Amino acid sequence: LSPGLSPQPLKFVRGSRQNSTSGDEEEDEAALLATKDKPTRNRVRLGNLLRNAQRPKAAAIEYEDAVQRIGAKFSSPSLHNRLAAIYIELGNPARAHELLDQVVEKFPDDPQTRILLGRAALRAEYYDEAKSQYGHAIWENPFNPEVYLALAKIAGVQGDDKAKKDAERNLSLLAGHGSGQATAVIELARGEPFG
Repeated sequence: LSPGLSPQPLKFVRGSRQNSTSGDEEEDEAALLATKDKPTRNRVRLGNLLRNAQRPKAAAIEYEDAVQRIGAKFSSPSLHNRLAAIYIELGNPARAHELLDQVVEKFPDDPQTRILLGRAALRAEYYDEAKSQYGHAIWENPFNPEVYLALAKIAGVQGDDKAKKDAERNLSLLAGHGSGQATAVIELARGEPFG
């Protein structure tokens, strides 16, 4: 469907838990590599700086310009995902969904795209859609705690005690607590899972 696209290789990073910023830096670089056009790269770089400075509206403007410049020829989901995450944060899930639909068309197995679609659906209270999107994400990356937090919240809203216990157990195992209670489950009472 998109000439020139190739599957993204898996990257295993030794010691990645000790150096938590390396993932963000790699994601920034992936977003920058989405284009060779210098003005577009500058927009992405400025968007990254504004996002890190907690200026999401300004970052969205820069990322939006970069996305428009790239058009339909993008070769990485990271820039679109980053812009969609900002739109979700700013309360514009419709624009986020529009961007994420473009990504799913080219990268149907990208777990971050599925997580963002789940997050947008959860915020809009489309629980079945959120559950489906988070389910897709599990198949690609079963180690993201947001997925299990969201599934536990959805199960709680839908009154599915078994699914809620399963999600909490998986979260507990992921957090390294074995059969104990994961402290992250407390976050469910504070609001929506995010990031």
